[in-house]
Amino acid sequence: MSFPYEDTQEQIRQNITSRMGDSVSTIEGSFGDIVPRAVSYEIWRFYTQLRALTGIAFPDANSGQYLEKRCAEYGITRKQAGFAVVMLTFSGNANTNIPKNTAVQTADGLIFNTRSALKIPESGTVEILAKAENSGVIYNVKENTITKMLTSINGVSSVTNAEPATGGYDEETSEALYTRLNMIRQSRATSGNAAHYEEWALEVEGVGAARCIEVWDGANTVLVVVASADLLPVDQGICDKAKEYIETKRPVGAIVTVKSAEAVTLNINAEIVLDSNAQLESVKNEFKKKLAEYLKSIAFGGEKVIYARVLYLLLGITGVEDYKSFTINGDTQNIALEKTNVPTIGEVSFVDSKNT
Repeated sequence: MSFPYEDTQEQIRQNITSRMGDSVSTIEGSFGDIVPRAVSYEIWRFYTQLRALTGIAFPDANSGQYLEKRCAEYGITRKQAGFAVVMLTFSGNANTNIPKNTAVQTADGLIFNTRSALKIPESGTVEILAKAENSGVIYNVKENTITKMLTSINGVSSVTNAEPATGGYDEETSEALYTRLNMIRQSRATSGNAAHYEEWALEVEGVGAARCIEVWDGANTVLVVVASADLLPVDQGICDKAKEYIETKRPVGAIVTVKSAEAVTLNINAEIVLDSNAQLESVKNEFKKKLAEYLKSIAFGGEKVIYARVLYLLLGITGVEDYKSFTINGDTQNIALEKTNVPTIGEVSFVDSKNT
């Protein structure tokens, strides 16, 4: 939002002296010079401080603590980051002790610490729950990726995770917090209607998007579909937390089910014609950014991914002159979506026609 008072200190001083008339001397060092300079400085400082009030009175995603203060008026607090947990399988000699807080890491250096001390039994393997060293979605690593011990233990031959790590999520961004505030201010969430269920789901840490489907399995049934802030499926633990929380809020008699959104992966292949100044990798990155924005706008809508719209996004990128082939999941048709689906970007493969 623009601010109407953008004059500099010197402009304010000149405005003051121009109103003093010719009978008052404004020579440097005179009374008519010193007083306007002092006054203009204080006025300029006041305007500078007043400018900050715009973000306080009308907070947006860039208002920092004042956004949180406005959210607090509606009972909204910023959702904190969560720590991923995973079950680790240690293999080795029987009776080998594995201390609590034994550190194990991925090839990328993401560290997990065991939550208890256990001994390897006669079977030669033992499972121990571990927690990520830091919070964040980055710690939701795939299976069989936590395989390195930070400090070797005599008698332990290997360690791995048979299942993915789950439960890690980032702190709610200011953009997401502001979106939640706006949704509550603008929606008509009341008396357990669909908007109310979506509002309750979004108050749970780890939930970044929600869709309520009424009477989905008969009378009094309510289905709440949840996804992460990046519109990706969430783990069962987050679904359970959302259901537990909604149960404390819902109207009497409602039968609530909470499930994760189901991903529909889009793999895109294209042979494109670039101008002489365009870089294939830059075009690819710009396309993925625009595609992510489009997919976010149709998630949970029960709509379809329109082939022509996605192609249009590509052709609208600077440096793309034409295309020779373009497929989504190996076809040139629209991709149907259910109300529980969120479309996600899979493999994006571009080839410059000049190199074929």
